[in-house]
Amino acid sequence: MAKKWTKTQMEMAIKGTGGVVGKIAKKLKTDYRTLKSYLEKHPEYKAIVITEQDRIVDVAEDNIIKTIEKGNVGNSKWFLQLVADRYKPSANIGGDMTITLKINGVDKDIFGED
Repeated sequence: MAKKWTKTQMEMAIKGTGGVVGKIAKKLKTDYRTLKSYLEKHPEYKAIVITEQDRIVDVAEDNIIKTIEKGNVGNSKWFLQLVADRYKPSANIGGDMTITLKINGVDKDIFGED
């Protein structure tokens, strides 16, 4: 017999898991494969899992930004490497490019290369 969970059961199981299917399966007292298959057949529940995954990504991003604002240079460099493509000019406009970061309330200029 196929498993069937209510929307409320699914929402309660998903909440606080970060969208990790194994954690959700454990809360529903089922196995990973059964739940994964169930989610593929029920896109409305898969959407709730994706929303939970998005929530946890927002939390992680917020934590990283907080450490950068406190002056964590290592995290600042890592973050800039991660998002470097967002700050590259789409056309060669000439001149110097400067990115200014506010760290501990102080502006820090980062000079790009031509």
